Amino acid sequence: MDHYDHPSRLPRQLKLFLVALGFYTRIPVPSRVMAETHLLGPATAYFPAMGLVTGGVAATVWWAAHLLFPPAVAILLSMTAAILCTGAFHEDGLADTADGFGGGWTVEQKLEIMKDSRAGTYGVVALVLTLLVRFHLFLALPAESMVRTIIAVHVGARFAPVLVIAFLPYLRADELSKAKPISKGVTPGAVLLALAVTVGSTVALTGGRGILGLAGLALLVPLAILFFRRQLGGYTGDTLGATEQVAELTLLALALVL
Repeated sequence: MDHYDHPSRLPRQLKLFLVALGFYTRIPVPSRVMAETHLLGPATAYFPAMGLVTGGVAATVWWAAHLLFPPAVAILLSMTAAILCTGAFHEDGLADTADGFGGGWTVEQKLEIMKDSRAGTYGVVALVLTLLVRFHLFLALPAESMVRTIIAVHVGARFAPVLVIAFLPYLRADELSKAKPISKGVTPGAVLLALAVTVGSTVALTGGRGILGLAGLALLVPLAILFFRRQLGGYTGDTLGATEQVAELTLLALALVL
């Protein structure tokens, strides 16, 4: 057997990267690696790095499509590629969160509605509105900066949920919840690594403008943390998805004005 055939022999950081890749995207990774669910917590350090993957896919599709099609078509294809790459993971969280907050009055009602896999009116409206806003924000961006902006936005938006995880308790007691293992093992070191990936990638891609965008995002995240604390007392996997989606729109809007 080759030295790296067994997941236990993989370097730890590579293993964490693969666990993050398998959890946050639809890109196949060895099933034996994904079986180590106890690594999902520390693998959160690589959540922003997944933005390099999904953003890279979306940017590549946009670049190829804009050579052949009108700008609107290229953007739609790019957005579709990003959604397929994640399996609409974050969009699903946004829709469930909108349904929960829109239809529930108590914490228990909100959490129960968010667990329901059926799409409700609030969720559908939230999805449609955010997709439309995202499309028009992309359409307003200059073509020469599109590739770098797409990737930087995907990276930066995925750092926001890391902070939510770090500062709030996880709410669900259900052991079968996909997000429950994430709440375990998220250390200050993991947060710092996620920050380093985010800042390093942003500077490399967009320079000082990107840092200003992250500074703007830094104003949003504490508000999200305060909101979830007051409304729920913590976070769920769905609220992490909603945080990522709102962060994407925030960074895109800031990219237009900075």
